[in-house]
Amino acid sequence: MLAVFGHLNPDTDAITAALVYARLLTRQGVDATAHRLGDLNFETAFVLSEAGVEAPALLPELPAGAAVALVDHNESAQSVPNLAELNVTRVVDHHKLGDLTTTQPPYLRFEPVGCTGTILLKLHREAGLSVEALEARLMLSAILSDTLHFRSPTTTQEDRDAVAFLAPVAGVEDVEAYAL
Repeated sequence: MLAVFGHLNPDTDAITAALVYARLLTRQGVDATAHRLGDLNFETAFVLSEAGVEAPALLPELPAGAAVALVDHNESAQSVPNLAELNVTRVVDHHKLGDLTTTQPPYLRFEPVGCTGTILLKLHREAGLSVEALEARLMLSAILSDTLHFRSPTTTQEDRDAVAFLAPVAGVEDVEAYAL
């Protein structure tokens, strides 16, 4: 079982990315489960409640060598204390490259966009997989959160295009009202 998780003090992107990426991997034949490294903030709890999704379980202590996938982070200070002992097989992130070291070559996907959700949408498209309404709502929520509804200087046109694609799939007619 591959444990998928975002960073400590998780925000909406860290939680939704873990959920969406674990589901994407499962659809591709990888046994993956989403986890979290901390308590939900108010916004993330709201997003999950509105989507009718339970929060992922707290990550249990993993034995050395356990396979993991990191989303929305790649620095050891933002992750589990024993990260160096784990087998990081995948990383999907939109942050700068940190101090991650691995014993085996992992799958890495880093892009200079405003949110991991934007990258996850690309991964769905590249795999030829449809985006389900729930996944669309989670990715949409993360992108709007991480880009501060496109006000963040890290916002890209790719983020805007992702929201334009995801909103109708998610059933969100008024993106501005939803963002607020």
